[in-house]
Amino acid sequence: MGEWALYLFIALTLIALFVPIKYKRFKLTHKLMAIAFIAIAYHSVILLKHSYWDHLITPVVVAIALIGVISALISLIGLIGKQQKYQGTIAQIHYDELNKTTLIDIDVPKWKGHNSGQFAFLTIKGEEPHPFTITSAGGKNKTVQFLVKALGDFTSNIHNQIQVGEQVDVEGPYGHFHFNDNKPQIWIAGGIGCAAFKARLSELKSHNSNKRVIFYYCTEHPSPQLIRDLESATYGANVEFHVIDNRLNSFLTVADIQQRTDDLLNSSVWFCGPTAFGKAITQQLNGEGFDMAHFHTELFDFR
Repeated sequence: MGEWALYLFIALTLIALFVPIKYKRFKLTHKLMAIAFIAIAYHSVILLKHSYWDHLITPVVVAIALIGVISALISLIGLIGKQQKYQGTIAQIHYDELNKTTLIDIDVPKWKGHNSGQFAFLTIKGEEPHPFTITSAGGKNKTVQFLVKALGDFTSNIHNQIQVGEQVDVEGPYGHFHFNDNKPQIWIAGGIGCAAFKARLSELKSHNSNKRVIFYYCTEHPSPQLIRDLESATYGANVEFHVIDNRLNSFLTVADIQQRTDDLLNSSVWFCGPTAFGKAITQQLNGEGFDMAHFHTELFDFR
């Protein structure tokens, strides 16, 4: 049983890493991994040779097995994230037909606060948890806001599935895309990637920051309302705002950025957008000798 559990564990690991499967099946494979590990742990402990009992290997194996089994049970019982789960009430919904985005305000009385750039899991009745970037300013505000882009079956219909006054669960916050350096900053948002920067704009405005920021919002579906909201948020925040309409212009390049700043190598770059776009920007920055320790990207790759 232990041997076959090991083969199953390896197979499930390969599936998790390389096979594009839907979330519900992906979740099931993770539950099976926990069960397989418990069998492997039992197999490893019970078959320790008596001649090993006086050696360090025995307490090490037992300790690793116990830690793993406890972790597996926490996963199977559903305790992961439970202490960061809060009940909220939908306070406002606004659907932007042009940009295919839904802005959702949720009142969460017990919310302990968040930092700009973080995300949370939103659970609507009858649905699995889905991760979305928090677009409201960081702090202790009890109203949490999300900007949801129509990218799949669930997100395309979310504005029809929810209504004001409905109870939802919010789990979080998670993530460390937190803008905390003292360098001039260059922000690059691709599509719905603007959500993380929207939250930070609200913070800068309230803090009267004098740090120089150049913000590029790149989109193939520009919404006049969203652009006005972002532009309005930059007033008084010392942020230079540029919209790159990809219907009319080619994709933003590092060469384009250098035309607006002569201090690229002494700046930090913050990116949130499509993976391919991020890789292109990374390659171009490397070509310019940019210190990639100052390149920050949101690793927001969920199934």
